[in-house]
Amino acid sequence: MCDVMSAFILLVMFVAFNGLQALQITQLSVPRWIENGTQESVTLDCVYNLTDKDDHLVVKWFHNDDPKPIYQWIPELGSRLVSEKLQGHTDMNSTIVPSTNFTEYRSLRILKPTTQLSGKYSCHVTSFNGLDTAEKEMTIYAPAKFLRFNYTKSTSNRAKFGCEVGRVYPVPDVDVFQTSPGATEHTVITDTETEVVEQEDSYKVSVSYEIEDSELSPDGATRFDCFVNFPGTNYQRLSSINYYPGGAVRTQANAQRLDAHPDVAVGNHQSPDGSSSISSCFGLILLNATLLFVGINGLFMRQF
Repeated sequence: MCDVMSAFILLVMFVAFNGLQALQITQLSVPRWIENGTQESVTLDCVYNLTDKDDHLVVKWFHNDDPKPIYQWIPELGSRLVSEKLQGHTDMNSTIVPSTNFTEYRSLRILKPTTQLSGKYSCHVTSFNGLDTAEKEMTIYAPAKFLRFNYTKSTSNRAKFGCEVGRVYPVPDVDVFQTSPGATEHTVITDTETEVVEQEDSYKVSVSYEIEDSELSPDGATRFDCFVNFPGTNYQRLSSINYYPGGAVRTQANAQRLDAHPDVAVGNHQSPDGSSSISSCFGLILLNATLLFVGINGLFMRQF
């Protein structure tokens, strides 16, 4: 019994020792999210451990499920290859500092990354002594060029809302919330219909739903929010409508983008607090001034 136990312990120690000595990727550095057009370059790095037995080393990078590597480096041959997909997008002078002859060109520096280069990146390191692989996702997102949120009255007691996000990549999360008058918490509208249309290298996402006026509080405006975001990033966009149930069509809407990109396309609506827009106020002032001028001029003419 003692001999069996000793043999088992020796076997475990042998496997553990060889596992420590084997070629191993210790870290894969791939950024998760990048905004399109904001980075001059991005570096993908594959850190690995080597032993004296790891000769004939080959480092390969793959994109998505393409069986052909997008980048390959064989240190002992001084060979480096880049696929057509990365032609013009790779810095061949990029090196690791500090480095050795077997780590110098292990990384992949992509120049001016675009949405087409989004996807899964995997690093494969092989030698005569072993192999190891690791993979991570990188998404290069494109902010929406416009966000439109409005409604139409299908009947006097029914309204159809539509939120449209255009020229965006990838498909974002689009959620619609409802807040009753005087309430501080909102509820998520779940019975929405979503349509996604692919447009070249981007998408258009449309979310629609219908509301019965009788389902809403008659005490004031119910606020509806269309919220767009990429989970895991600070990219957010919001558009809101204050909807008054009843026969009269009274719309109050505003839109804002919660990040730093000023490309929101928003129509002219009343402000959320119920005050008129500047253009409406200016028109009213101009009308009153015109009527006043006509009245004074008429009075002046009657005196003569």
